[in-house]
Amino acid sequence: SCVASTIKLFDKTSGELLQEFSGHINKDYRLECCLDHSDKYVLSGSENSQVYVWDLVEGGCVAKLDHGSVGVVHSLEPHPNKGQLLTAARGTVQVWETEELGEEMEEEKEPTLSSSSVYDSKPHWM
Repeated sequence: SCVASTIKLFDKTSGELLQEFSGHINKDYRLECCLDHSDKYVLSGSENSQVYVWDLVEGGCVAKLDHGSVGVVHSLEPHPNKGQLLTAARGTVQVWETEELGEEMEEEKEPTLSSSSVYDSKPHWM
């Protein structure tokens, strides 16, 4: 993710710009981005307490996952082969889980977050 609030996808061999993803807020912090387990979606944290999900090929935003009013969602990590996503913001960690994350995104539905999936602790730097 760039500080200009865009994510740029480049061809590894040629260096050609293949796609740009925007809509999230990234001005002051280092935010992680990644592909989901199916390699169909690009995911990124944002400085507005949300996780943004874009279609890899089309580039359009297909979902926003609300992390609550915690501020910057700086870290995220998808499960390697399941529809699960771990996100972190200011000491709060959430596990997003769906049966099939890809199908949910195509229908523009947000993954369901169970209450047992929220962990809150004071960050080590505070």
